[in-house]
Amino acid sequence: MGRRYKNSPIIEALCEFRFESSENWDQTIPGLIYERIRAKGFPKKRQAKAFEQIVESKSNQIHTRLAASNRIQFLREDEKTLVQVGQDLVSVNKLKPYTSWNEFLPDIREGLGVNVDVAVPKGLKGVALRYINLVEVPGLTFDLEAYLEFRPHLGSKLPQAIEGFITGVQFRLEESTDLVKLELSKVPAQKPDVSAFVLDISCFSGQAEKVGLAKWEAWVETAHARVEEIFEGCITDRLREMFEARKS
Repeated sequence: MGRRYKNSPIIEALCEFRFESSENWDQTIPGLIYERIRAKGFPKKRQAKAFEQIVESKSNQIHTRLAASNRIQFLREDEKTLVQVGQDLVSVNKLKPYTSWNEFLPDIREGLGVNVDVAVPKGLKGVALRYINLVEVPGLTFDLEAYLEFRPHLGSKLPQAIEGFITGVQFRLEESTDLVKLELSKVPAQKPDVSAFVLDISCFSGQAEKVGLAKWEAWVETAHARVEEIFEGCITDRLREMFEARKS
């Protein structure tokens, strides 16, 4: 993100589109989408059912709610890129290893394009771009200040031995109705003698109806640039050295 890193912390990137409710949707839609998308390199298909946290922007505020989700997933052969389709919804996800925005964007075009052609949604209700990063630092004790500019703060009168935490903020971007949700949490490490954190950055359109299906790509390009800037603003040079910036 921003700079390209040899040891990229990105474990998942996703771009999600939600549409105005439409009478065009029925149970035949996923099958029709599959007939189109498997020819574009997504040969695998599976069902997914879970409760999900839906994030929406209303009146320039971010609102979250839990809802049952029934989706059909279409996957590339390696299962690292998938298009998820549900009623009035399409999400394109890229799992680790994430290579570059220039490779992810065409997948977003494919996933959205097929859905629009088949389901013919009425209009855009919401659009979001999200990057989930796994940050691993050596040691079971850690100095967050050495690695992260965005972190929880404990006053001098409070105990300083942090065992776990979750912290988050949301803010509006300057001269824009778009919103950003930024979260940092400590998670169980998958390696010995390592501390791990998830840095989750999401950008939401505050006026998706004005973005519309005609201007979605310009919006996600801008959102991606903003997410890059925010990511770089969250980390220190010490982490940049650990991630190893590429020269090109």
